[in-house]
Amino acid sequence: MFPSNSPDITFVFNGLFLIAFEKDRKFCQLGVIRAERHCLKIKIETQSALLRDAPELSMNVPNENILFEVTRRASGVDTYEPGPFERNSRHDRRDFRWVLDFEGRELHNHQLPVRDGAIKRSVFVHNGLFYTLDREEVIIRRPIQHVDGTVDDVSLIPQFQTGPMCKSLGCDIYLSDREELLFKYGPDANYSMRLKKENGISYKISVTNLCDDDAEPPPPGSSDFALYYDVLDVPRDEQFKVLSALGTADDRNPCNPTRVGITEAILD
Repeated sequence: MFPSNSPDITFVFNGLFLIAFEKDRKFCQLGVIRAERHCLKIKIETQSALLRDAPELSMNVPNENILFEVTRRASGVDTYEPGPFERNSRHDRRDFRWVLDFEGRELHNHQLPVRDGAIKRSVFVHNGLFYTLDREEVIIRRPIQHVDGTVDDVSLIPQFQTGPMCKSLGCDIYLSDREELLFKYGPDANYSMRLKKENGISYKISVTNLCDDDAEPPPPGSSDFALYYDVLDVPRDEQFKVLSALGTADDRNPCNPTRVGITEAILD
């Protein structure tokens, strides 16, 4: 069952991130996809009914890795995955598996190589429960060679599939009185910030890799999903396409976090 109590820390990840888990799930790595028009930003919001004007901090972080960990606690992350998963609206909307898996059965169904040097920076989260926060309806278009398994020349696998996909990813952390969330960044993670447990106060940390508001929109019918193949080494004729099912093109069409399988190595 999904935890019902309000967490002390809620992360929200939105935009172009390639997600991987360390093989023992000691941490989650969100590789930042470098792309024109996109910018990595972090916003920390204090949430409290006791404060009329709760403080808020927004920043563009230096071009280095970013780390979040809970002090006085061993590293370990988990994902919310209740029961068998099917990509339809009846399934639990918070299931982590709404995040599209490049190496899963819906797409390539095998481990994919990462291009050398393609991931220049990452966000590392060492504690928390990951889940889908928000979804959007998308169209998954398969390359021709994936549309196989035929009976009387009629494909058993459709070239197009429509269904919900994770639009933003959440991660909840609950702190004890002795613990703090440590945020480290900058060259060699020399800079840090700490958030501690306080009665009646929680924090929302938004980490986004989206287009600037004044960025020129992409051509109609294009999709930022194709930018993942700048990182994953897949021949062009084997690449999938994912488009918004709304039929509109904007600066986030779709610009959603996506994942690869559990890995022994850090993506960079």
